[in-house]
Amino acid sequence: MADRGGTDQTTEQRKLRPETADGPVHELLTDGFDAASEVLVASIPFLTLTAIRDEAAYSYLVVFALAGLIAGVAVARGDRIDRLPPWRGGLRRFAVRGVAYNLALPPAVAVGGLAEVGPGEVNWAAGPVVVPAVVTGAVAGGVALAVPSITHRLVR
Repeated sequence: MADRGGTDQTTEQRKLRPETADGPVHELLTDGFDAASEVLVASIPFLTLTAIRDEAAYSYLVVFALAGLIAGVAVARGDRIDRLPPWRGGLRRFAVRGVAYNLALPPAVAVGGLAEVGPGEVNWAAGPVVVPAVVTGAVAGGVALAVPSITHRLVR
């Protein structure tokens, strides 16, 4: 009886390629995607309240706060800063990080709102939106860098 679908030894050898080490860009992108999924899932309560309140004038600050938080978490996840404790998984740590993210986003948006120079509605064409956006992202990113230390102290 003939062997169906089998391959010879040389073909199998060619299929098996040695794994190459991932470069730093690949690791940063992987950490960024993991951080984005974690932050967005954990921030659903904050995002829901933001959508209910319908503060369209400050919605761009929410986007920059999320971006800053994601960037900070991506840096922290990759253990790129020596002084931070190592990033660990687990449901309890995820719950603590989720609470931290939801507590960090409103002040980051508020600080960005305070940095806004002119009163009234946001005008993308004429209004100064760069400074508040950068301030919001920096505050959220700074808080994200503190999250590993917080979870390390609260959850052992």
